[in-house]
Amino acid sequence: MDDSIMDGLPTDAFVEILLRLPPSARRRSRLVCRRWRDVVDARTPEGQSRRAKALVFFLNRSGHSPEPRCSAHVFDDLSPPSSSGREIWNSSTGTAAELAMVGCCNGVIALWEEGTGRLTLVNPSTGETLAIPPPPRLPPKRRRRRTPLVVSCLSFGYHPITGKYKIVHLPADDAMAAASSSSWCSPLDVVEVFTLGDVGVGNGATWREVAAPPGSSCHVRLGVVSLDGAAYWVAADNAVMSFDLEHERVAAVEAPLPAMPLGTWLGALAVVGGRLGVAVMGCADSYPTTTIVEVWVLEGGRSGDEEEQRTWARRYSIQGLAPGWQRMVWPYFCHGEHVLTTDVRTRRRSAHAHRLHRLRDGSRLALAHLATADTAAAAPMYDVQAFPYVGTTEPLGEYAVSDASGLSRYPYKNMLLSLFLE
Repeated sequence: MDDSIMDGLPTDAFVEILLRLPPSARRRSRLVCRRWRDVVDARTPEGQSRRAKALVFFLNRSGHSPEPRCSAHVFDDLSPPSSSGREIWNSSTGTAAELAMVGCCNGVIALWEEGTGRLTLVNPSTGETLAIPPPPRLPPKRRRRRTPLVVSCLSFGYHPITGKYKIVHLPADDAMAAASSSSWCSPLDVVEVFTLGDVGVGNGATWREVAAPPGSSCHVRLGVVSLDGAAYWVAADNAVMSFDLEHERVAAVEAPLPAMPLGTWLGALAVVGGRLGVAVMGCADSYPTTTIVEVWVLEGGRSGDEEEQRTWARRYSIQGLAPGWQRMVWPYFCHGEHVLTTDVRTRRRSAHAHRLHRLRDGSRLALAHLATADTAAAAPMYDVQAFPYVGTTEPLGEYAVSDASGLSRYPYKNMLLSLFLE
C-alpha cells in the first residue's frame, strides 16, 4: 500500500482521523473504495476479530438470591492460572425480569426479557441501553413462558459491508412442532426482521416481514446463529437455511447437514473458528456412560474472486463428557484452542474451559480439562451462554433517532469527507 491514502494525506494521518470517529462510522467508511477498506481492516479494532474474547452470560433463576439475576463475564485468557473472568455487566440486584442473551455484535449485547418479550441492546463499555419492541408475531402467552424456545428463534446480526445491525425472529409454532413427529420442526412462512436506525411508521424503526419460500420450516430447538452478514437455521430433512441481512432474502444453503449415524442426534448450530458449525451428539461405544460431541463445520464458499464448493467436514471430536450434567455452552462453545462446558449438577453454575489436543493417532481432537472459571448462577443449560466480545465505545443513541429525510443514510461519512476538505 502507498504511504498516502489519497493525494496529500499520509496513511498514518488517515488512520488518526478514523480513530476519532465513532466505530460505526469507521465501518461504513469501508464502502468508499478498496483502499479505504484495507486500511480500516488492518488498522482499526473492528477489523481485528481475532482479538475477540470469550463472553459468558449467566442467568440466576433463584428469586431469593442476593446476587444479580443476570451477569456477563469476559475471559481475557482461558488458560490457567489467569482463567478467572471479569464481570462487565449485570442487572440490578432484585430485578424481577429474567433476561436471556440473544447475541453480541461489535461489543453490543442483545437481551430478551421474559414476560414482556421486549429486547434491549446494552453497551457494557458505556452503560447505554436501547429498548427494542417485541416481534409482532411473538404471542403474549409465549412472552410470559419460561422457555428457551423463544430465544432459540432470535438472532442478533451485523452486516460488515452495510454496517447495519439487524435482529431476526423466526415466528415458529413450537406447539405445532411439539405435536409433530419431525423432532420439533415447525412450519415457517415468514421471517421477521428489525433494522436498527431504519425509518418506519412515525419515523421509528419497525419490524418487517420477509416471505420464506413455500414449504419452509425450522427446527425450533437447534437455534439461529448469525455469521458474516447472514442468519442460519436448520430446516426439515437436515437442510440449512439462510437469511441474507443485506438483501433480506431467505434461501437454502447448497450443502445439507451430513447424515447422522445411528444413535446420534443434532445438538445445536454453532460458530466454530469463524465458520458455521453443528454439534452432533452421541454416546461412546467403549464408554457408554460418556458423551461424544462431533463438531462439523461448513467449508468452501467465496474466497476472493473464486467460489469453492461448500461441504461439511468434521473439525474435531469432544470426548468424555458426563451425560446429563456436563454440557456444551451454546452457541459459541469454541474459542481458539478451548471449548466451554458447564456443570448442571449444582445450583451454582460454572463455565469450564478445556484445551483441545490431538490424540495419539493424530486423526482426531479431544479435550483435556485445564481451566475452570466459577461464577454464580442457577439455571438449566440454556441459561449459560457464550459469545465473542470486543469492547466498543460506539454510542447506541444514533440508532434511537431515525432520519426521516432520507438525505443522508451515513451521516458520519459526510463528516469524514469534510475533514479532508478543511
